[in-house]
Amino acid sequence: MRLKQLLSGKKALLYFFLFAAVILAAYFRFHHLPQRTVFDADQEEIAYKAQEILSGDPALLGPKTSVGGFSIGPLFAYLWAAVGIFFSQSPLSGAYLSSLIGIATLFLLYFSAREMFGSKVSLLLSLFYAVSFGCIFWDQNPWAPSLFYPSQLLILWGAYISQKDPKGIVLAALGVGLGFQSHFGIFLSVLSLAVFWAFFRPRLKRGPVVLSLIIIFASLAPWLVFDLTHGFVNSLRLMSVFKQATGSAALGMEKLFSSAAMMGASVIYPYFPKIVNKIIFLSALGLGAFFAVRDREKRRALALILVSIVVPVVLFIPYKSFFSEYYLMMIVPGFLLLLGYFIHILVKGKYMIPVFLVFAVFVFYNLNVFRTYHRPLSLKAKMDAVGFIVSNAPDGGYGVSLTTELGYNFGYGYIFDYFENNLSDFKNRSASKQLF
Repeated sequence: MRLKQLLSGKKALLYFFLFAAVILAAYFRFHHLPQRTVFDADQEEIAYKAQEILSGDPALLGPKTSVGGFSIGPLFAYLWAAVGIFFSQSPLSGAYLSSLIGIATLFLLYFSAREMFGSKVSLLLSLFYAVSFGCIFWDQNPWAPSLFYPSQLLILWGAYISQKDPKGIVLAALGVGLGFQSHFGIFLSVLSLAVFWAFFRPRLKRGPVVLSLIIIFASLAPWLVFDLTHGFVNSLRLMSVFKQATGSAALGMEKLFSSAAMMGASVIYPYFPKIVNKIIFLSALGLGAFFAVRDREKRRALALILVSIVVPVVLFIPYKSFFSEYYLMMIVPGFLLLLGYFIHILVKGKYMIPVFLVFAVFVFYNLNVFRTYHRPLSLKAKMDAVGFIVSNAPDGGYGVSLTTELGYNFGYGYIFDYFENNLSDFKNRSASKQLF
């Protein structure tokens, strides 16, 4: 009876700290969100698509990728539309959506890390994710890639348990389906999954296999319907993406490596010098490979994690500089789990005091970045400018012209439309009181 009570007490304590991690994650993602989020071309495109969906015009394709113009799935636009119902289609709707997805990502990180390394490690990793400014930054940006972290964690979680539980392939299929609604990088993730399963065969049963195929088909259905009615134009765009690979990769190698190192190391601290990013990234991969050979118990987990990081980077080599740095965001979930393994080693060796000291330093520096971070042309800045114009000149015919950095002029069309449609709420307010 006492053992039961003790276990029950430990479980209650675990859930308490998990709840604390969720509260911290919510606070840091919603605190001053209008001042920390953006509303540019990508956000404006999805916001207008969400309006079309609510007006009864279904979307079959989502945003176009920057490489090849291939369009991913439309799920994020539907989610934006659903959240926008509660906020009168405010430009801030997408930021709320992405922040909520970030909190959902914390839960997936907790459960996937718990499966691999146990409850203590998963809890520490969840707290790490909650306060990591590198993760907060991406979670506050409203765009379809917000779905990519949960997609990757579902794939990793499912792939890991698939050797003992046939339902693992269903989780992986959910991740692939979700990833197709998010990011072109899902094709690289599928190849990573194939490499892992070539060495660690999953257990297969007819029911989970059929369900997985249904999930994949459902995620591709809007694309297939669009292509069948539009001369397979999106499929041709996809083919053009693969044709952009070239034989010589030397010119893009430095950018590729720097981008991968930055995406990985930034979850620890976003402003490391480039050389420090590279040292951290290479050291993490090197130690991971070393322990993959030595640690038979966790070899499968480490192999999966390393494959999810290395394969996408290697497959990007033929594209030289024809990619954006954020494309390598797909390696972040694997890098987080790799950090989880290192925490596991320290916890297993009963080095809890060093773990907490390092964690305290990490929290201090990340909270300092969070406190001092400033985004000059945030959504709030644009809303304040547009609100001032509309409230003082409510006759229409508005516009904003900027001659500064390319891209800063995007998003104003939708914001003006929003203010004009809600003119009665704003025309008598000062700019400083607009919505925020």
